[in-house]
Amino acid sequence: MENILKKIKYIVVFLLLLFLNINNVFASNQEKLKVMIIEINPIIERISDSKFNNNGHPKVSEYFNQDVNVVIDEIKEDLKYTSHNYLDIEIVDYEYLNEYPTYKEKIKLSNGSYANRLNEDTYMKLAGFNGNINGDWYGFITNKALQDIPSYSFDYTYIIDKYKLIEKRKNNEFDQVWLITIDPAQTYETIMIGNNPFWINAPGYIADCPNFMMANFSISRRDANLHALAHGVEGIMEAAFNTGYIEYPAYNDGNYKYYYSSFSSYDEDTVDIDKNDYKKLSYWEKFTLNTYSNKKNYSSVGNVHFPFNGEYDYDYDNDVKVYSNWKEWLNYPNIEGNFELYNSDAWFYNAGNDELGEDEEQDADRLFIRFWLYLMPHIDGYTEDGHFNNWWKYFKSLDFVTNINYVSNQKISTYLNDEVDIEYELVYNSGKKEKKKIEPQYKNVKINDSCLKVNGNKLLASKEGVCDLTIYHDNQSITYNIEILPNENVNKFDMRIISIIALFSGIIIIVTVTIIIIKKYKNKKKKDDILINIAKKD
Repeated sequence: MENILKKIKYIVVFLLLLFLNINNVFASNQEKLKVMIIEINPIIERISDSKFNNNGHPKVSEYFNQDVNVVIDEIKEDLKYTSHNYLDIEIVDYEYLNEYPTYKEKIKLSNGSYANRLNEDTYMKLAGFNGNINGDWYGFITNKALQDIPSYSFDYTYIIDKYKLIEKRKNNEFDQVWLITIDPAQTYETIMIGNNPFWINAPGYIADCPNFMMANFSISRRDANLHALAHGVEGIMEAAFNTGYIEYPAYNDGNYKYYYSSFSSYDEDTVDIDKNDYKKLSYWEKFTLNTYSNKKNYSSVGNVHFPFNGEYDYDYDNDVKVYSNWKEWLNYPNIEGNFELYNSDAWFYNAGNDELGEDEEQDADRLFIRFWLYLMPHIDGYTEDGHFNNWWKYFKSLDFVTNINYVSNQKISTYLNDEVDIEYELVYNSGKKEKKKIEPQYKNVKINDSCLKVNGNKLLASKEGVCDLTIYHDNQSITYNIEILPNENVNKFDMRIISIIALFSGIIIIVTVTIIIIKKYKNKKKKDDILINIAKKD
């Protein structure tokens, strides 16, 4: 009985260690995304009802029967699910602003004066307030009076300064900022702020801190929130692959600068891509291909505005079947270009939409964007051109390699059967520099000859001669010239044997000489003793 209990104990301990080890493996494949939330959602003082907090006064969202928490929970669930649990969302700071949105330009108020933000009286008149608390958001947002507020006129500088976002970002207090706002906020969907920002569906906002994304989520337009964030993903990936965006000159705006850029994926020109051309495209170009931009009618997944069968912006309900290879992206990186006929059923009933959290609303926009994000590559390693196989790494870091430098000489000499260890320096868009050692097991390492052999994560010199080794990161490359000299390992072995023999030979010689000296000394002493004894007798 004791033996059985002992065996059970060992099995339990083994399973526990195995479980802990599995947890550690999953933990290592997860990144924490630290999010700061700023809620712009003023309290309406003219309405009183005991069911509301804030001394019986509702927030604007409550006036329209909307829930801020649903917006936040929905985005968190969407990101966690579509990133395949890679992103661990942590709300590290929550700021509530009891003000109407602030704009860069002055707007006319109901009393005839001008100001940089709406006041309660103006807002409620625009909202059609008639004494009740059942606001009609749709009627409000279509109010022609709102045309007096210019598009994209939201004052980012005011928010940045008010909440000391530059200082907080320098201190690494957050990775992203989510603006949860009432309408009309007139923000960009996503904007990048920092010392080297690039276009993510908005002009980059230059500030003295590491880059970060600020995304706007409307409390009213929940169907558009994941859509807005996906534009940020789109901009980040286009920058990482260095394709599809155009930079424009910067201009000053107060204490900060902006520069403009625009997505070429929305150009009206179509391209003529057949199955053979498809294989020559980068992975990003393959992923975003749609029939709108390809008159050959071959497509993959599409982009944010155009599903693979989309004929116009936001064509998420299209049931026309076209040739797509979207299913292959579930088996990335095995993308062969095997096209089959599909339509919108792909995102209504397939990948990325097995779970929708608490909100089961079947909104076509949200379903397609979940489908689109869910199919993004998310495994370990690199592609042949050095891009991460996990595109969510770019979303988390907002960074990519712009140059690679040699750490040692370009030419490296080594010996047959030795392990080859190469270190190089990566330079990133953010200005960060990182020294990195070669990881030969990945596809971003290419060898032009068989003189080097990959063994797991080690690179071995396998044949005498000279060969080139090229390392790729984000389509940047560096090439080392490696000379492999003959028989060094054998020589080293021989030298070790010779050294050992010499050591033992030396020891033997020393011992022999010592013994001889001792014997001679003893013989001499013996002779001397005999002579002394003879002398004494005489």
